[in-house]
Amino acid sequence: GLIHQVRFHPNKPEIAACTRDRIYVWDVISGRLLRTLELPRDAHRLLYDGSGERMVIACRDFVVRVLDAQTGKVIDSEFQRHRSHVDDLAISRDGRYLASASRDRRILVHDLTTGERLHTLDHHTGPVSSVVFSPDGERLISTGVDGTILIQDLITGQELVSLPTQSVRPSLLAISSDGASLVHSPLGSSVLQIRKEQR
Repeated sequence: GLIHQVRFHPNKPEIAACTRDRIYVWDVISGRLLRTLELPRDAHRLLYDGSGERMVIACRDFVVRVLDAQTGKVIDSEFQRHRSHVDDLAISRDGRYLASASRDRRILVHDLTTGERLHTLDHHTGPVSSVVFSPDGERLISTGVDGTILIQDLITGQELVSLPTQSVRPSLLAISSDGASLVHSPLGSSVLQIRKEQR
């Protein structure tokens, strides 16, 4: 089937690919298929947690679920529920926090260790297409079709900075490992906008 997302295992030479109803896991070195995980619902986004023991999937029914990475068994059947399509998932570098960005204009932030919701962030005025954590884990950066990049405090949920973009199309974000530079690129575009992140 069509591959929606590919992720490297954080601690092993393995790579996982998410299709609509399955996750395939391969050994990176040999190329051998290690296992095929049947999914409980149609999925289109995939993440490993920091330990690599769990996977997080975003499903077509707007729900984010947590799976056992070895068996595919559902650990939490409704970890996060949105009101519309989930376009992106992000996990903090320490593996503690999970953020999901949705077309319902919200970002849901959960503590993966406790399962508790930390924030429901609704600072965007349109669908949110991409979200990343700063490397130090103190901020959450997001963008969407409202033409802004928002930098938000992870602990308080407060909006710290709003940066205008040159596009109101769904966009992708990436942040450098030192947190100094942020890349913004509208989907379907050849434009990369590089910014020095404001602290």
